[in-house]
Amino acid sequence: MSLAKTILEKLSETVVAERYAMTRAEFDALKKGDTYEITWDDSWAKSQKATVFVKSRSTSKKYNTDKVSFGIKDKPRFVGFFLYSRDGGEPSFAVGDMGAVLTSIRKVSK
Repeated sequence: MSLAKTILEKLSETVVAERYAMTRAEFDALKKGDTYEITWDDSWAKSQKATVFVKSRSTSKKYNTDKVSFGIKDKPRFVGFFLYSRDGGEPSFAVGDMGAVLTSIRKVSK
């Protein structure tokens, strides 16, 4: 059996499971002022953590995108974390203008 055929068979057997740290329903439940502890991975480092609060929500009807902006608890004027939900799908996470992977999010009780 050729190497290419073996690789194609292995790839066809591989199942890629997409795992999101947050569902669309949880995204919709985010309310302005709520506090969360988030953990994310990006190209610079793994398992970074921050305590953030929901600063604002916005919707773009033109691009069919919902956006949630987070502020850092210690620096309330800084907004550098965003969640986007495009076409009503699962949310994606960004740090500034860089895409990142949200690994966990936990609501902090007041």
